[in-house]
Amino acid sequence: MIAGLLALAISISSVGAIYLSWRQREQRWLAFAGWLLAVASMFVWSWALGPEFGVSYSVIVFVCLIWLQVGVGVKASGGVGLSSQRPYRNMTLPDARNLRKHATVFFLSVPVTGVLSLMTTVAMLIHLPWTLLTKLAVSVFVYPLLWGILSSWICTQRSPGRPAIVLISLSMISSILLWI
Repeated sequence: MIAGLLALAISISSVGAIYLSWRQREQRWLAFAGWLLAVASMFVWSWALGPEFGVSYSVIVFVCLIWLQVGVGVKASGGVGLSSQRPYRNMTLPDARNLRKHATVFFLSVPVTGVLSLMTTVAMLIHLPWTLLTKLAVSVFVYPLLWGILSSWICTQRSPGRPAIVLISLSMISSILLWI
Protein backbone atom coordinates (compact mmCIF):
# COMPACT_ATOMS: atom_id res chain seq x y z
CA MET A 1 0.00 0.00 0.00
CA ILE A 2 2.72 2.47 0.97
CA ALA A 3 4.88 1.44 -1.99
CA GLY A 4 1.94 2.00 -4.35
CA LEU A 5 1.31 5.46 -2.94
CA LEU A 6 5.00 6.27 -3.25
CA ALA A 7 4.95 5.11 -6.88
CA LEU A 8 1.88 7.25 -7.56
CA ALA A 9 3.55 10.26 -5.95
CA ILE A 10 6.67 9.78 -8.09
CA SER A 11 4.52 9.47 -11.23
CA ILE A 12 2.61 12.66 -10.36
CA SER A 13 5.85 14.55 -9.70
CA SER A 14 7.33 13.31 -13.00
CA VAL A 15 4.34 14.61 -14.95
CA GLY A 16 4.48 17.88 -13.02
CA ALA A 17 8.16 18.36 -13.78
CA ILE A 18 7.67 17.61 -17.48
CA TYR A 19 4.73 20.00 -17.64
CA LEU A 20 6.67 22.75 -15.88
CA SER A 21 9.61 22.28 -18.25
CA TRP A 22 7.20 22.73 -21.14
CA ARG A 23 5.70 25.89 -19.66
CA GLN A 24 9.07 27.36 -18.66
CA ARG A 25 11.30 26.71 -21.67
CA GLU A 26 14.46 27.99 -19.99
CA GLN A 27 14.23 25.31 -17.26
CA ARG A 28 15.59 22.37 -19.29
CA TRP A 29 16.74 20.51 -16.18
CA LEU A 30 13.07 20.05 -15.24
CA ALA A 31 12.46 17.93 -18.35
CA PHE A 32 15.45 15.75 -17.56
CA ALA A 33 14.33 15.40 -13.93
CA GLY A 34 10.77 14.59 -15.02
CA TRP A 35 11.83 11.83 -17.38
CA LEU A 36 14.24 10.48 -14.80
CA LEU A 37 11.38 10.37 -12.27
CA ALA A 38 9.17 8.63 -14.84
CA VAL A 39 11.77 5.88 -15.26
CA ALA A 40 12.27 5.69 -11.49
CA SER A 41 8.53 5.31 -10.99
CA MET A 42 8.65 2.16 -13.11
CA PHE A 43 11.00 0.56 -10.60
CA VAL A 44 8.87 1.65 -7.65
CA TRP A 45 5.70 0.38 -9.35
CA SER A 46 7.50 -2.91 -9.99
CA TRP A 47 8.56 -3.07 -6.34
CA ALA A 48 4.96 -2.46 -5.28
CA LEU A 49 3.14 -4.75 -7.72
CA GLY A 50 5.77 -7.03 -9.21
CA PRO A 51 7.55 -6.58 -12.53
CA GLU A 52 4.68 -7.87 -14.68
CA PHE A 53 2.13 -5.36 -13.42
CA GLY A 54 4.57 -2.68 -12.32
CA VAL A 55 5.81 -1.79 -15.79
CA SER A 56 2.25 -1.76 -17.13
CA TYR A 57 0.92 0.37 -14.30
CA SER A 58 3.80 2.83 -14.54
CA VAL A 59 3.10 3.44 -18.24
CA ILE A 60 -0.69 3.50 -17.83
CA VAL A 61 -0.62 5.89 -14.86
CA PHE A 62 1.94 8.14 -16.57
CA VAL A 63 -0.12 8.38 -19.77
CA CYS A 64 -3.38 8.95 -17.85
CA LEU A 65 -1.76 11.71 -15.82
CA ILE A 66 -0.41 13.34 -18.98
CA TRP A 67 -3.90 13.28 -20.54
CA LEU A 68 -5.35 14.70 -17.35
CA GLN A 69 -2.78 17.50 -17.45
CA VAL A 70 -3.58 18.18 -21.12
CA GLY A 71 -7.30 18.30 -20.29
CA VAL A 72 -6.73 20.72 -17.44
CA GLY A 73 -4.51 22.85 -19.65
CA VAL A 74 -7.13 23.02 -22.40
CA LYS A 75 -9.89 24.08 -20.01
CA ALA A 76 -7.70 26.66 -18.29
CA SER A 77 -6.55 28.43 -21.44
CA GLY A 78 -9.64 27.94 -23.60
CA GLY A 79 -7.72 25.84 -26.10
CA VAL A 80 -4.30 24.48 -26.81
CA GLY A 81 -2.06 27.06 -28.46
CA LEU A 82 -4.80 29.32 -29.79
CA SER A 83 -2.46 32.26 -30.13
CA SER A 84 -0.02 30.33 -32.31
CA GLN A 85 -2.52 28.70 -34.65
CA ARG A 86 -2.49 29.38 -38.35
CA PRO A 87 -5.37 31.33 -39.84
CA TYR A 88 -8.45 29.34 -40.76
CA ARG A 89 -8.59 27.90 -44.27
CA ASN A 90 -11.36 25.96 -45.90
CA MET A 91 -10.62 22.29 -46.42
CA THR A 92 -10.62 21.05 -49.98
CA LEU A 93 -11.11 17.51 -51.12
CA PRO A 94 -8.11 15.97 -52.85
CA ASP A 95 -8.33 15.26 -56.53
CA ALA A 96 -8.81 11.72 -57.81
CA ARG A 97 -5.09 11.18 -58.49
CA ASN A 98 -4.01 12.09 -54.94
CA LEU A 99 -6.90 10.15 -53.46
CA ARG A 100 -5.89 7.03 -55.43
CA LYS A 101 -2.24 7.46 -54.41
CA HIS A 102 -3.04 7.80 -50.70
CA ALA A 103 -5.49 4.90 -50.79
CA THR A 104 -2.80 2.75 -52.40
CA VAL A 105 -0.22 3.79 -49.82
CA PHE A 106 -2.66 2.99 -47.01
CA PHE A 107 -3.53 -0.39 -48.54
CA LEU A 108 0.14 -1.28 -48.98
CA SER A 109 1.29 -0.03 -45.58
CA VAL A 110 -1.45 -1.46 -43.37
CA PRO A 111 -3.10 -4.74 -44.51
CA VAL A 112 -0.59 -5.89 -47.13
CA THR A 113 2.43 -5.15 -44.98
CA GLY A 114 0.76 -6.74 -41.96
CA VAL A 115 0.18 -10.02 -43.78
CA LEU A 116 3.61 -9.88 -45.38
CA SER A 117 5.29 -9.25 -42.02
CA LEU A 118 3.51 -12.23 -40.54
CA MET A 119 4.51 -14.44 -43.47
CA THR A 120 8.13 -13.23 -43.39
CA THR A 121 8.45 -13.68 -39.64
CA VAL A 122 7.11 -17.22 -39.76
CA ALA A 123 9.20 -18.06 -42.82
CA MET A 124 12.37 -16.84 -41.11
CA LEU A 125 11.75 -18.47 -37.75
CA ILE A 126 10.34 -21.82 -38.87
CA HIS A 127 13.72 -22.93 -40.20
CA LEU A 128 15.79 -21.92 -37.16
CA PRO A 129 16.95 -24.70 -34.80
CA TRP A 130 15.34 -23.12 -31.73
CA THR A 131 12.67 -24.50 -29.45
CA LEU A 132 9.05 -23.67 -30.21
CA LEU A 133 8.82 -21.38 -27.19
CA THR A 134 11.86 -19.38 -28.31
CA LYS A 135 10.49 -19.09 -31.84
CA LEU A 136 7.16 -17.81 -30.50
CA ALA A 137 8.85 -15.30 -28.21
CA VAL A 138 11.05 -13.94 -31.00
CA SER A 139 8.11 -13.75 -33.41
CA VAL A 140 6.13 -11.66 -30.92
CA PHE A 141 8.89 -9.04 -31.05
CA VAL A 142 9.95 -9.30 -34.70
CA TYR A 143 6.47 -9.21 -36.30
CA PRO A 144 5.37 -5.71 -35.16
CA LEU A 145 8.88 -4.36 -35.61
CA LEU A 146 9.03 -5.57 -39.22
CA TRP A 147 5.51 -4.28 -39.86
CA GLY A 148 6.39 -0.84 -38.52
CA ILE A 149 9.65 -0.61 -40.44
CA LEU A 150 8.07 -1.64 -43.74
CA SER A 151 5.05 0.63 -43.25
CA SER A 152 7.25 3.60 -42.42
CA TRP A 153 9.39 2.94 -45.46
CA ILE A 154 6.32 2.74 -47.70
CA CYS A 155 4.95 6.02 -46.37
CA THR A 156 8.21 7.85 -47.11
CA GLN A 157 8.33 6.89 -50.78
CA ARG A 158 7.18 9.35 -53.44
CA SER A 159 5.46 6.70 -55.52
CA PRO A 160 3.88 3.44 -54.35
CA GLY A 161 5.31 1.56 -57.36
CA ARG A 162 8.70 0.66 -55.89
CA PRO A 163 7.29 -0.47 -52.52
CA ALA A 164 4.75 -2.63 -54.35
CA ILE A 165 7.55 -4.38 -56.26
CA VAL A 166 9.53 -4.94 -53.05
CA LEU A 167 6.45 -6.29 -51.24
CA ILE A 168 5.66 -8.67 -54.08
CA SER A 169 9.25 -9.91 -54.09
CA LEU A 170 9.28 -10.41 -50.32
CA SER A 171 5.96 -12.24 -50.43
CA MET A 172 7.23 -14.58 -53.13
CA ILE A 173 10.41 -15.33 -51.14
CA SER A 174 8.39 -15.86 -47.96
CA SER A 175 5.93 -18.11 -49.76
CA ILE A 176 8.75 -20.24 -51.14
CA LEU A 177 10.33 -20.52 -47.67
CA LEU A 178 6.98 -21.48 -46.16
CA TRP A 179 6.36 -24.08 -48.86
CA ILE A 180 9.72 -25.80 -48.29
